[in-house]
Amino acid sequence: MMTLPAEGEGARESRCSSLKRPVEPDRRRVVLVEDEPDMLENLARTLKRAGYDCVGFGNGSDGLEYLLKHETDLMITDLKLPGMDGIEVMETAKVRQPELPVILLTAYGTVPTAVEAMRKGAFEFLCKPVDPDLLRDTVRRALDFGRLDTETAESLKGISFPEIVGGSTVVQRALELARRAAIFSTSHVVVTGETGTGKGLVARGIHEQSPDSEHPFITVDCGALPADLVESELFGCKKGAFSGADVTRPGLLQAAGRGSLFLDEIGELPFAVQSKLLRTLENREYRRLGSLQTLKLEARVIAATNRNLDQEVEQGRFRADLLYRLRVIEICLPSLRERREDIPQLCAHFLATRAGVDAGTAAPRLSSEALECMMMLPWPGNVRQLKNCLDHAVARASDGMIFPYHLPDWARPQQSLESDQEEGTQEDGRASRRRTLQSFDRDYIVALLTRTDMNVTRAAKEMGVDRRTLQRLMKRYSILGR
Repeated sequence: MMTLPAEGEGARESRCSSLKRPVEPDRRRVVLVEDEPDMLENLARTLKRAGYDCVGFGNGSDGLEYLLKHETDLMITDLKLPGMDGIEVMETAKVRQPELPVILLTAYGTVPTAVEAMRKGAFEFLCKPVDPDLLRDTVRRALDFGRLDTETAESLKGISFPEIVGGSTVVQRALELARRAAIFSTSHVVVTGETGTGKGLVARGIHEQSPDSEHPFITVDCGALPADLVESELFGCKKGAFSGADVTRPGLLQAAGRGSLFLDEIGELPFAVQSKLLRTLENREYRRLGSLQTLKLEARVIAATNRNLDQEVEQGRFRADLLYRLRVIEICLPSLRERREDIPQLCAHFLATRAGVDAGTAAPRLSSEALECMMMLPWPGNVRQLKNCLDHAVARASDGMIFPYHLPDWARPQQSLESDQEEGTQEDGRASRRRTLQSFDRDYIVALLTRTDMNVTRAAKEMGVDRRTLQRLMKRYSILGR
């Protein structure tokens, strides 16, 4: 065992302040497992100068035995070790200390074993030889993310995402991760979810609540960029680098500065560009197209996709090592079908927002019948589709009360064409759909008149139409009044 204490009190205090943690540096203990003595010595020296206590071991068994007896903040282990390898060391360590962050070191940065380590819970893996600045940065991120001190926990409570509405468990779980992502502004983030779930809102919210919110938030729609221009857009290009490059142009990575680069629909990124982005994230530096000048990466990357990236990796369309570089924090946004209990709250939010846009008007109201219709819908377009549905209904409701009659045609109960086909129906699908809608409208009007004791004036008012309109509808559907 090799124990290397941190530096003197003055140096430790100055370095501790830069880590933004009130815990004394001598309690930030790092266990190093590395069978190469020179490498072990270099790692320990680098971390000692950064204010950490380091305890070094030449094999995994000794390192794990130490964990049984001493509180440890972080473990760094080589992937290739005599006897027990790094993945086995990590898995055993996490059984003993489940919250312990583990960093893997490997000379084989892109091999499947390194990716497997990330999948099994490694915080990060670093390629040998390890850059000292990258090592210190990764250790700081791992320690910050691994344990929440009192000050950080209080900071999390003050972070809100007002545009993400919902009290369901799945939404609150996603927001908790988003708060942590905002606090730890150096950690890359992946936001997943179906179209319309609010991935862009979460990404922007993370940036706006982060310590670097005064720096730019740059959005890149990876699916909208032409394949042959993606690299130059992201990394920039030197004049003459390719046909049409008339001037030297900075890329969006540089434009983001110390802010956030939001890569929307990252699953659309060409495979060749994925490789260059991976190297950039690993080394935190890159070059413009056609240039030999090295530029530093300062921005945090937030990626979003509606694809299943694990399946994309299995099918060879997305790099596994890039995915696990980005997936320091993964936020999965649920579909609206998975959180139907949030629909009333979402409707109230959007209707109140509409009243704010139309200054001087009262917030539109949703009838229980209309809400019941909305609760039953499958919502393939998720929250975005729900908002559009309400906008349509508000425009049709004359007195601010929304009934099923005001909803778009597709939002009303209807038979599917598949059901018609199974029953052997040969008539045109549009006619069948129209007949179903008419039947729904008639039933709704009959129910409304029954509830108002056949008072046409009251029924028209509740429906949001004038008396004459309701009388025309009654005539159309052969509904007899008193």
